[in-house]
Amino acid sequence: MRENLPQIEGARLTRIGIDIVLVSEVEASIAAFGDRYLRRVYTARELADSARAPARLAARFAAKEAVLKALAIDDRGIDPRSIEVVKGPSGAPSLELSGGAHDLARERGVAHLSVSLSHEGAYAAAVVLGEASSGSSGAAPERTSPSSKKTRAARSRFTRRSAIARARRPEE
Repeated sequence: MRENLPQIEGARLTRIGIDIVLVSEVEASIAAFGDRYLRRVYTARELADSARAPARLAARFAAKEAVLKALAIDDRGIDPRSIEVVKGPSGAPSLELSGGAHDLARERGVAHLSVSLSHEGAYAAAVVLGEASSGSSGAAPERTSPSSKKTRAARSRFTRRSAIARARRPEE
């Protein structure tokens, strides 16, 4: 019943992404690949801010995935370090994009991203809200062919498995 929603003057289209991660998956990656995994997925600042605690790292990983969902990633690969969760002066998390993630946000017309992180017990989660820039619909480009859930998953080069696979490769 969209017609019943109030119209807010000057409101811009928003985009949302959410992800949940098992903390044990991050613990297993650290145990199996150590610093190689950490250096390929997280920035030095993220490692310092999180004190390398698996629950905090899992929340940051969830944020990276949520950003890609909010930006409607296509078939390009995005370096996970180009999405950085940083701690602001108040301690609240925020996002800084660089490289391919920054380029994707600009293409999608996203001017600002907000993030919320949470971790409790076995799980860590993140929600990302993207605000479209003025004059942009913020809409993802239309797909030219139907896409099943399986096909979309295969297209995404930035997944938990690909992050682990990158950690297994020799240093580049």
